[in-house]
Amino acid sequence: MLANKDNRLVNELIAICHDGQRFYRQAAAEVTDSDLKSLFREMASIRAEIAEDLTKKVEEKGGSPEIGGSLVGKMRTVYTDVSTQLSDDANYHFVSELEASEEVTLNIFRDDIRKVDSPHLANDIARHLATIQVTHDRMKDIKDSLTAVKH
Repeated sequence: MLANKDNRLVNELIAICHDGQRFYRQAAAEVTDSDLKSLFREMASIRAEIAEDLTKKVEEKGGSPEIGGSLVGKMRTVYTDVSTQLSDDANYHFVSELEASEEVTLNIFRDDIRKVDSPHLANDIARHLATIQVTHDRMKDIKDSLTAVKH
């Protein structure tokens, strides 16, 4: 059985992954660039895979996995909806928002690796952190290239 603290921490990560999955799906539906649409769908799939793996870890240890997202994620969706409508470049706006979201996610995964008691769980989180680092770096590169084009 997972310790209550570990269960809570992993459920936080699951909720963050669900939030990211929804955010990427929303972005894929709203951007006009076909390459970005494809990338965002891929990123949503990666987040879903991480959430699914962490859910299995919680279930295997007799815990109750998180099935939804977080309040913060829902608030971010509302903010992004409004700010995108006010933006003159929805593609850049979504890339910028998603890169910032990836940065927050990285920090939370890093923090939670240090907080969990189970070494096996810390290894699982570290493996997913490496994946999220790659997705963050991709978003940052795209953001940087779009910024260069704007200026």
